[in-house]
Order: sequence, then structure tokens, then C-alpha cells
Amino acid sequence: MEQDRRFFRPADVAVLVGDATKAHERLGWQPKIGFQELIEMMVDADLENEKRTPGRAEVPGSNELRAGG
Repeated sequence: MEQDRRFFRPADVAVLVGDATKAHERLGWQPKIGFQELIEMMVDADLENEKRTPGRAEVPGSNELRAGG
């Protein structure tokens, strides 16, 4: 079996950039959570996922990584 590299595509985009300015200006939209809280939610979700993944070792002190935590 041969693979034709012309049909390959990246699995993920290299850069994701967002700007909510237009949503704010045109719709009056405001985010419900701040950036710091979003990052904390993402890190917590990743740590929970790691705990549920068989064969993964627990990272000592991983709860201490969060600012103020």
C-alpha cells in the first residue's frame, strides 16, 4: 500500500487566534468567564483526564500548579 502525500493535511491548525471585538461591538456580547478561569478549567480537565487514563502515573504536586491554589 502506498500513501499519496498530496492528500495529506495537517491534523490541527498551527495557530488559532480569536478576537471577540466584533461580537462585543455589534451584539454587546461579554464573556461569562475570564481568561484565568478558562485556563484553570482547561488544566483541571486535563488533570482529570490523566487520572482516568489507564497506565498514567499521578504527577506529585499537580494541584499546586494553579495560581492561588
